[in-house]
Formats: sequence, structure tokens, C-alpha cells
Amino acid sequence: MKNRLITLPIKYFTVAIVLGCALWIVLNAAARLLAEKRGERLLTVWRIVNAVLAVCCAGLLLYLTVFSRRPLSSGNVFLQPFYILRKALTQQEYKREKLLNLYAFIPFGVTLSGALLDRRKEEGKRHLSPAAVVLFGFLLTFAIELTQGITKLGTAETDDVLTNTAGVFVGVLVWRISELIGFAVKRTKRWNKSNSE
Repeated sequence: MKNRLITLPIKYFTVAIVLGCALWIVLNAAARLLAEKRGERLLTVWRIVNAVLAVCCAGLLLYLTVFSRRPLSSGNVFLQPFYILRKALTQQEYKREKLLNLYAFIPFGVTLSGALLDRRKEEGKRHLSPAAVVLFGFLLTFAIELTQGITKLGTAETDDVLTNTAGVFVGVLVWRISELIGFAVKRTKRWNKSNSE
């Protein structure tokens, strides 16, 4: 089963990521709109759901990249930035590998953003910035690659750090898009309500 999943065409993973992000955008916008009617407690529940999903994503990423692997006889370390990414331009297998790395970290970026970021500015409260989520994603992927290099549980690549962090960044962008959609819908509702009175 594991090998069949890994050998699926990349288009299936692309469709799954796009549909998953679209579903999350709709759910996030709905949570924001419902919270306006039913109170802030719903947003707290939504943040908790996102926190649980982010922890599950991180656990799955750690399992796939470290805990499910057997040590190699000789570990490989590629510290030259863009070395593998340049190969991905001409070799299909490297392209597939880098796209899967990117896709794997998008759900983590989305759910971590949903758990930690909040656009509402409340007096006296400090809020995290989207850059903090990207930094956390970078630190996680750096720790994974460092572990792979030290324990020989995989190939430690600078390019993996770049693609994984880019995946977290895309996840933050998805969160931002959902926030903008929710804000636009809320504003339109208020505008329609004020014009109907």
C-alpha cells in the first residue's frame, strides 16, 4: 500500500492539495461568519481544531521523514542550495520529489496559521505574524534534515529545507486568502444590510 501511494501520479496529489485548501478556505470563512452570529467561542473551537490538525500534520511529517525510515549504509548530505532543484528542471523524478516535499508542508502551514494567527487587533494582546509561522516551519524542516543527516535516516538536503519552507509559506498564503474572503463576505453582508434599512 505504501509503495502504491508513493507511485501515484503527481496530478492526484495536486488535485488533493487544491481541493483540501479550497475546503479549508470555505470552512474558515464559515467559522468567521458564524462566530459573528453565535459568538467568539466558535472561533476558539475552530482554532483548537486547527491546532490539533497542525500537531497531526507535524506528527505525520516526522513519521514520514524520520521515524518510518531505516538507516542508510552511508548518509548523503547535499548542502549546495538549488543543486537538486536545478536537476528537477530536467529530471522528472527530482521534480516529483520536490513537488511532494512542497505539498507535504502546505497542510501544516494552513492549519498552524489557523491555530495561531488572528487578524483582529485587540488592545493589550500580542499577535503572531505570518512570518512567525513560516519561521516555525523552517525550524521544523531544518530539524528534520539535521536529524536525517546525523542519523543517516535519509538524505539531508538544503533544497528540502527550501521546498518544505515554501510549502509552509503557501499554507500561510491560503490562510490569508481565506481571511480576505471572509472579510469581503462580511463587509458585503453589512453593506447589504445597511442599504436594506
